[in-house]
Amino acid sequence: MHVDQLDVLDVNSTERDQLRTLPYTNLLVVIHNTQPLTIDQYHQFTSGVFDDLNNDLPAKEKIFVEQTNKEIIRVTGKKDAYGEVTGLFGMPDDLPWHCNEPGRTAAERPDALCLYGVEHTEGSITGFTNSIQALKDLRQATDTPVGLLRSLDQLMCYYNYSGSTDNGPMATDVNYQGRTGFNKFVTQNKSGAQGIHWSPMQNPRFYIGKTLVPAAGQQAWFSYLYKFLTQPKYCYAHHWKDCEIIINCQWLSMHARPAFENIENRLLWRAMGYVGPFNGSAIDTSQLELRQ
Repeated sequence: MHVDQLDVLDVNSTERDQLRTLPYTNLLVVIHNTQPLTIDQYHQFTSGVFDDLNNDLPAKEKIFVEQTNKEIIRVTGKKDAYGEVTGLFGMPDDLPWHCNEPGRTAAERPDALCLYGVEHTEGSITGFTNSIQALKDLRQATDTPVGLLRSLDQLMCYYNYSGSTDNGPMATDVNYQGRTGFNKFVTQNKSGAQGIHWSPMQNPRFYIGKTLVPAAGQQAWFSYLYKFLTQPKYCYAHHWKDCEIIINCQWLSMHARPAFENIENRLLWRAMGYVGPFNGSAIDTSQLELRQ
């Protein structure tokens, strides 16, 4: 969902309700034509959209933006005077498909991610997936590996991390170590929409209930699902421009970034947060200028 001509410095109550809802019904909201924001203005905007901000990461202190109570994080490859990266995901290489903190429990894990393009974002791309439609199609697939569809609704994934700056075997030097834990593969967000919660970057292990899937199944299921869920028809590639804002559901959508050589100059601000109980009846999208 694309939103035009929204004054993010003066969001009224109707617009706020819509912005809190659209990431769950549409999974992704892109806000265009925004003016440059100071960190205080971005902090105010995200604090208004979310009930509570939570960037509670076990990470280096320098990635957190000063005077924001650790609620805003830098996403950048910018380095300090000592040559250390000052943000998350500062490597120029591919950032594989993932969702943030997949090992945290459903009660603890933030509902949505908000990104703001501060500077030097042009030329960089972030991809986002739609697992709601993908799940519907997966249930009808005829070429799945043995046992996958039969086990789909009982499937659990265990997420593990191997080092203080290692986000699993598929991406290193991300500047934090996520929490370990289990989450359901087929789940729903607060709108009641059912989809897939999976973060392949951490190479999660499949379980059926409490039983570990044998090694042959692990490999076959992972390979099939990765290819299936990242088909172009389920993906949107956002070509960044400075000052744009993205809000993305973190339960039913993955994101990824292709390699970007200018990562040391590119800067995003990131906030994650919770949204209260969903009330779809309160939504009136006619109050915003929207384009699909």
